[in-house]
Amino acid sequence: MTSGAEKRARIRRNRITEECRHFHGIRVAKCEAGVVYRDVWGDGAPRALPCLAIPGKCERLDTCDKYDPLTEEEVEAREREIERRVEEMIAKLKANICPVCDRPIRARARQGRCVYAVPCGHRLGQAMRKEHKP
Repeated sequence: MTSGAEKRARIRRNRITEECRHFHGIRVAKCEAGVVYRDVWGDGAPRALPCLAIPGKCERLDTCDKYDPLTEEEVEAREREIERRVEEMIAKLKANICPVCDRPIRARARQGRCVYAVPCGHRLGQAMRKEHKP
């Protein structure tokens, strides 16, 4: 049986492949190398990216001359760091400490499906829908 950490690492590895070291999300206009995403994305972006491939969702295009893939060692180091941060966040939540500002959580407030810490107001995550029994 695999641990939760092993399962999450396997899922991450299956989601993103061939990631460029300069990529830091599609919510910004350009990568860390200064390339404007809109200039190098294929038609129908983000279905085709020069920065990474997501099996079954988008393929990596060879349209950026700054593309520099992570080495296997860098991928493993990044995964270990992500796992460390997730474990740290979970431990803080279990101890009623806000993982954003490290202040004590007096209560959790739900607004729609989102859950917020009281009194700081930082978003802690999403609540699961309750099943309604007839």
